[in-house]
Amino acid sequence: MPSLIVPARLARRDIAKHRWRSLVAVLFFALPIALVTLLGFMNTSATYSYGDGQSGITLAEEGTGTDMERIRAVFPDEELVAKAHALATVHSGEAMAYLDVTYASNGADTLTIPEEAARALGVGEGDTVEVQAPWEEVARPLAVELGSTRATLRLSVPAEEIVSADFPAPVSWYGTNPHLDAITADVQAHPVTHSGPEPSTLVRDILRGSTAFETASLVTLGLLALIVLAAMISPIFAVAARRQYHSMRLLSINGAAPAQLRWTLYFEALAISAVGIVLGLALGIAGFFLVAATSDYIVTGFVVPLDIIALSIASSLFCALAAAVIPAVRASRLRSGDEARLRWRWPMSIGPAILVFGLLLTLSGSDWSVVGYGIFGIGAVTSTPALLWLLSRWAARGPVPLRLALRDLFRQVHRTAPAIAAILGLSFVIGVMSLGSTYQYVQGDGSNPMPVVNARANVYLADSAPVEKEIRELSQAIGGVPPVYVYKDLDDKTLVIDPARLPDYLRYTTTDMDAGDMAEAQRALERGEVVESQFGERMSAPREGQRTYLDRAIFFPERELTMRQEFSARRTRQELIEVSFTPDHLYRLREHYIFPLTLLSLACLAVMILLAALSVGETRADLVTMWAVGAPPRLLSRISAMQSLLIAVIGVASGLLATLVVQATARGGGLSEVPWSLWLLLLVAVPLLGWASGGITAAVSHRRRSRRR
Repeated sequence: MPSLIVPARLARRDIAKHRWRSLVAVLFFALPIALVTLLGFMNTSATYSYGDGQSGITLAEEGTGTDMERIRAVFPDEELVAKAHALATVHSGEAMAYLDVTYASNGADTLTIPEEAARALGVGEGDTVEVQAPWEEVARPLAVELGSTRATLRLSVPAEEIVSADFPAPVSWYGTNPHLDAITADVQAHPVTHSGPEPSTLVRDILRGSTAFETASLVTLGLLALIVLAAMISPIFAVAARRQYHSMRLLSINGAAPAQLRWTLYFEALAISAVGIVLGLALGIAGFFLVAATSDYIVTGFVVPLDIIALSIASSLFCALAAAVIPAVRASRLRSGDEARLRWRWPMSIGPAILVFGLLLTLSGSDWSVVGYGIFGIGAVTSTPALLWLLSRWAARGPVPLRLALRDLFRQVHRTAPAIAAILGLSFVIGVMSLGSTYQYVQGDGSNPMPVVNARANVYLADSAPVEKEIRELSQAIGGVPPVYVYKDLDDKTLVIDPARLPDYLRYTTTDMDAGDMAEAQRALERGEVVESQFGERMSAPREGQRTYLDRAIFFPERELTMRQEFSARRTRQELIEVSFTPDHLYRLREHYIFPLTLLSLACLAVMILLAALSVGETRADLVTMWAVGAPPRLLSRISAMQSLLIAVIGVASGLLATLVVQATARGGGLSEVPWSLWLLLLVAVPLLGWASGGITAAVSHRRRSRRR
């Protein structure tokens, strides 16, 4: 083994000399570890509080004495909190509304309503209204606060005065001690949150119940993710290898061996990964305490998730060595200019062999076929050098920027191949995840598609005319579809529905009624009877003298709304209503288009900027002669932009093509499940982003260098 002192010194010098590039590499390791560490500590050392750090107290249905007396018999000194929910009446002159009220034994009286609801009531910030809960005999004056998108009302009452039998709504009791625990015949108390830390078994919990095939599939998919991450980092070490190669040529005069160059890059990779690991752990722990301090999570202890941290450290070391090994081996082989040209070498056949094996395994139909997807993805990523070799046969055609970009692409295959591999791997994963997301909404088994538009009132006005006006505007925006108005009886909470529209409502809310049952329910409503659905909803027809308020309006279009209709409906006035759509085009757009496009674009942007910044110096040196004979000054940015465009196009197209091969052969779902619109968007938007980022990065770098001169 050669002396390791010189490689260690060279690695330290290179890291110190190129601080910014080293910092970028450190962040590639630190940020994933920080995220994993944060999630690990949230799993082992914190729990979400559903009761503001309180313990729930439950009373038996039959008991002697008031709620307070029964609880005090078990917890004589515990500080208690009682809560109940109902509707309260809000008066402001002639205007009146019904608001959901939280009746609690702690806190102050507060009323917060949206500005639109305040205008409907004719009040403003600081004005006084009269609020009265159903069980109160006297109304309370309360100042209005503006804010929130929904009206919130909170009224206080001493806990000693609360008796469940006197309230029309159920009363919930809590103890302020989060670890309260007791069980008697009359009273039961249980912590709302966990009472202490849990052991670190996250990895074991994930794998528990998994078969050997499923475990192997998870391992291969995890390995694919690590290879993609290593490919994103590898260009940094490729440039470092080129620098160290020139240094080692000078040191070889004094007896330095080529193997020392490999060790230099290994030391550099391990040092950067070690700093990234330490920084990631520190950021993850700091993020854990920050999240716990600023959210509803409660720290239950400090249990180090050793399994997650150990797995993260091992994965980081693997990524570091995997990112450095190819540049190190390539640079340590002293070679002539002819030998540096892209030629077929036997290691290039490893990727295609893995790809074919993964495809055959997926097609086998055995229990191990689930493992084939990850192996196929690994094969697609590692086939990038072979793909570039095939493309190099066509490198001598096209305009000058294209030919020069292709020349750099093939000449620096140890740098460009990992960049293409990273984009290819992400495109493959996103492509597989998007299969089947063709956005054709069907309900249940697909036999009864039911598009629905639901308009729920933000505030329940006694005079519902302003709310109905907004609902009519919404109806016009979606093609004049008539709404089903759903009112609620103020006294018994019965739903009040026009009998003629009851079948439409039942088709939306029930699953066990056929047309005959719905017709019978409609006739019962017409006779003045109360109908109860399978979910316990009680429905009746409107009656004279009945006190009701408009709860919501439901639209049942004959066919699914177009995207234009939905966006037109969203632009209507919705000050007093809250509208939801089924299916929701905006949700589809956000989940199935914007998320994958953003994820792939950010990854491509990071790779392109990194690669352009690393390559611009070498490309500039090659262009000095061409500039001397009249080449345009912008040729550098054009070449860099073209190279970034080629890398993005090759990566995205190859990744989606690999997905298409899997879909057409192994999955058997046919091409109908392919979201062609999303794939076309990725094929156009991501390469254009790469083209812009590469050109801008090269132009900025060239301008900064010119100013330094």
